[in-house]
Amino acid sequence: MSASDLTLDDIGLPIATCSRCGGCGHYSYNTRDGSRCYGCNGGGTQWTAASKKQFALLTADRTAANSVLAVDVKIGDVLRLGSRNWFTVVAIRESDTQIQFDGAKRSAGFHKTSTVELRRPFDIKPYVAAAVATEIKKIARAEAKANKGGSK
Repeated sequence: MSASDLTLDDIGLPIATCSRCGGCGHYSYNTRDGSRCYGCNGGGTQWTAASKKQFALLTADRTAANSVLAVDVKIGDVLRLGSRNWFTVVAIRESDTQIQFDGAKRSAGFHKTSTVELRRPFDIKPYVAAAVATEIKKIARAEAKANKGGSK
C-alpha cells in the first residue's frame, strides 16, 4: 500500500478496511442485528488509530472552544441541551443566581456560573491533516521495512 492508496471518509480522516469482517460489513448472525459487523457497523471500513486519536482531540478542543459561562450567552446564540438538543436563544431572564434562556419551543435554566455549550463554526482541517500525515508516515515506514527486508 502506498500513500496514494490512502482512503478518506466524508470529513477527510483516513479509513481502513474493517479488520473484523474484511470489508464486507457482515460477520456472524444474531437475532437482534442480523449479520451486521460490530467493528464497522456494517459499513466495511473503520477509522485508523490516527483518525480515532485526532477525532478525540477535535471533539475535546471543539467542546472547550464552544463552552462559555451561562452569563455570556446572548440572544441569537444556539445553545446545547443534552446530547442532541439545540435551540436558539430568543429571550434571557436573570435573577440573583439563576439565568433562564427561552427558545421558540423550550426554555432552560442554569446557575450563572454554569458552563454551557454553544454551536459555533470550528475548523477541523488541522486535525484531518495530522491524521493523514500520521498514516502517510506509517505507510512510508512499512514500505521502507519491506524494501530493507527484500534486499537481503
